[in-house]
Formats: sequence, structure tokens, C-alpha cells
Amino acid sequence: MNKTNFTFFRKLLAKSNLYKENFKLYILSLIDSFVLGNNFSIRSFKKVIFSYTVYGDDFIDAFLEFSLPSILQNKNIPLIFERGYEIEVIIFTSNEKEREQIIKNDLIIELKKFAIVNIHIFSANSNIKYNDIKLFGMYEAINKSIIENAPLFWVAPDDFYGDGSLSNLISLVDSDKDFIFSSHPRVK
Repeated sequence: MNKTNFTFFRKLLAKSNLYKENFKLYILSLIDSFVLGNNFSIRSFKKVIFSYTVYGDDFIDAFLEFSLPSILQNKNIPLIFERGYEIEVIIFTSNEKEREQIIKNDLIIELKKFAIVNIHIFSANSNIKYNDIKLFGMYEAINKSIIENAPLFWVAPDDFYGDGSLSNLISLVDSDKDFIFSSHPRVK
């Protein structure tokens, strides 16, 4: 067999393996869409979850001064609420002092007009690593999102949003999009 025939057969074999693998993936995606589409369709959600991890003076200040006012603009959380969605805002923090500082803020009181607000203390341990709070918060929020069939917006305390950006995201999630990534300006 000459080199040209060998190359041809090698390419033919590689192409047939590619088609075989693509066919397997196609069958698996059909199974996924049938099972998940009928039982856990995110498209039929009535609730939206926003999850923050807020710890330390810098992040608490950024949350209370930038992020919280931005989500409370008329075309963000208030409009989402007006459209009939249940909204839950989960805030993970590291100690009782931080929790009290957040809960006493007037904007949290305003937020409670539109959303269920839950503030969780990760640990009373003063030696806690802040990265552990982030990971725990993300894990808990993802589990809640799955269990309650609700889209999750994992937001940072130094994120801020333009008026209407969150309600537009809800419209995108309610369409045929499965996952949305977006860049955002950071305060810090």
C-alpha cells in the first residue's frame, strides 16, 4: 500500500470515528432534552434568585453604596416584581456584626418590598478564609436554584447594573438561552 492510500484510509477512519462520536453526542443530547425538558425545564420559572457574598468593610460598603441601589432602580428588581416573578435575594456574610450592618440599611428595607431577603452567616469563626465563604455561597445558591427550578444570578457586591439590565436578563433567560455570561464593571 502506498503512502497516499494509507493517508486516505487514515483520514477516512478519523472521519468515521468523528461521525460516530457526534452521533453518540446527538443521541445523548436528545435523551437530555427529553428528560430535562419535560421534568426540570428552567423555561417555566416563576422565581428568580440573586445571590451575593458580602464580607469585610470594603465589600459591604460597595454592596450598600453601589450594587444595592443599582438593583433597586425602577426597571430592575421593581420591574421584575411587577411582571409577577417571585424574587429572592440571598446574602452570605461572615459574622453577626456584618449581618447587622447589612440588615439595618434602609435599602434592605426597600428591597424587602419586592423580594424575600435572606442573610446567612457562614461561620462565627474569625479565622475563616473569605474564599470559603464565596465557595459555600455559590454551592448553596446553585443547589437552591436547582431545587426550586429558578434561574440564579450570582452577583458580586461591587457589581452595579444599569436601569433595565436585570429585567432584560430575565427576558433572555425566559427565551431559548441556556446560559448567559456577561462582562460587568467592577467598583473595586
